[in-house]
Amino acid sequence: MTRSEKHDSPIGKTMLKKNWGIATVSGDKAYFSRKACTIVANKNADPYLKPKENATRQSKGHPAYRDMMRDREKNPEDWEESYHVRSFAESVFSSIKKRFGKALSSIKQRLKKRELLLKAICYNIKEALYNMKASELGTNRWVKR
Repeated sequence: MTRSEKHDSPIGKTMLKKNWGIATVSGDKAYFSRKACTIVANKNADPYLKPKENATRQSKGHPAYRDMMRDREKNPEDWEESYHVRSFAESVFSSIKKRFGKALSSIKQRLKKRELLLKAICYNIKEALYNMKASELGTNRWVKR
């Protein structure tokens, strides 16, 4: 959770420095950097950070960056599929914002965290109820129309 005037990428690097036990990290162009690739690789995870348009293949001492760019070049379809896993998280955030609003009404930071957690819990309950109903009806919620 960041303040509206703050960018997410510095927080992302801070979060990556903690030991989360993750296997892959996906991020958009805002998170793309050689240093970010190295931080991800140092946590024994694979980076899938969308390169900026002006990105070069020069690793400049960051082998994880070189490996990521090479993997993307050799297997673009597989790389894009792995990168787009982040779309699931983005769609959850989007759904929560649409249902409950973009802004948090609490003033104190600890209450904002609690409010956001409650919104996430409500979202999960809603999803569980939808899945239960779909199961009762014998339908699949994830069928493309």
